[in-house]
Amino acid sequence: MSEIKLFRAVVYQALLDATKDDHDPDKQEAVSWFVSSTDFNYVCDLAELDPMSTQTRALKVINEPVSVTNFIRKRLNVLLRYQTSSRYS
Repeated sequence: MSEIKLFRAVVYQALLDATKDDHDPDKQEAVSWFVSSTDFNYVCDLAELDPMSTQTRALKVINEPVSVTNFIRKRLNVLLRYQTSSRYS
């Protein structure tokens, strides 16, 4: 179960990176990972996520206006913090 959480955190972090400011060097690499990386499918399998629906949802978020992506980034950060802290509570 902890491996699943680890690989889901990889996907979440990639989504956070892909929604960064356009001038951030991590952004393009993260967007490319969702679009054309062979590792993407492997990570999704390890995270027990469907690669096609994950990619579709990620690209939808990535292509949203900045105001929407900022809101989504905040929610993802809360989710990641909750997942980490709830284990140790």
